[in-house]
Amino acid sequence: MPLGAMMTSTLLIGVKSVTQQPTGEWTPSFDYSSAMPIACRLYDRAARSNANRYGQTLEIDAVALVSASVSLDPLVLGAADGERQQVQVDGVVYEVLCVRDLGHLGRVKEIELKRWV
Repeated sequence: MPLGAMMTSTLLIGVKSVTQQPTGEWTPSFDYSSAMPIACRLYDRAARSNANRYGQTLEIDAVALVSASVSLDPLVLGAADGERQQVQVDGVVYEVLCVRDLGHLGRVKEIELKRWV
């Protein structure tokens, strides 16, 4: 199957902004109105978990595959706040846990996702 034919879902990368509440805390909000749609393929994946260097284990709810030509720079951890990026796939909001190349040819990138609650 050609790579373009298997991409049946749409991934949106939101633009993050923060607002200060009257209590003094900062709350993030994401805007998807100007997001460029990225074709992807979504797979359920609940059996695998992702352990980071601090010992936290996070369950992976889904995996999205995108073309390697797509620039995923906004998906890296923020240098200032350390928060993960929020994305939307077919109307469902996820948190990006990891982005990596899949396979030895480098034609597809794998994005590990956890539902945003």
